[in-house]
Amino acid sequence: MIVKIFYKEKFYLHKELYKDLPENTIGEKIIKLILSHDMDRETLAKILHFHVDTMEGWEIHNVMPQPLNIKRLCGFFKVEPGYFHEYYRFYFNNPECKIKEWMEKNRLTYDKAAEVLGISRSGVGRLLNGKLKVSFNVYITIKKS
Repeated sequence: MIVKIFYKEKFYLHKELYKDLPENTIGEKIIKLILSHDMDRETLAKILHFHVDTMEGWEIHNVMPQPLNIKRLCGFFKVEPGYFHEYYRFYFNNPECKIKEWMEKNRLTYDKAAEVLGISRSGVGRLLNGKLKVSFNVYITIKKS
C-alpha cells in the first residue's frame, strides 16, 4: 500500500515536472510520456518489445509509428490514439463508415473514389469492407476533400 502511494506521488511529481514539454510531434509526445512516467527509451522498449532504434526514429526523426504500435503505447500509457495524431483516431474508429460517408458527401462512385485516392477500384471496395487498412496518405486525401 505504501509503495502504491509513493508511486502515485512520484508519478504526479514527474508529470508536473514535465508538463510544459512541447507536444507538437508524435516524437515529442512519446518523450513526454516516457519522462512523465520516470522511464527512459530503453526501459519502455524492453517492456513493450519495441526495438530501441525504432523508438529513436519516432522520437528524433519523426517517423510515424505503425497503428498497432500506437495501440500498444496507448494501452501502456492509458491515452487515446488521437492523442498522438488524428489519423490514429480515424484508423481505430470505424474508418469504413467514414470513407463511405466521404464518398456519399462527395457523390463519388467507386471508380472516382479510386482515382481521387490513387488506388484501384477493388482497393476502394476492400477499404469499405475492412480488408484493407487505411494508410496515412488515404487519410490525408479524405481529410482534404
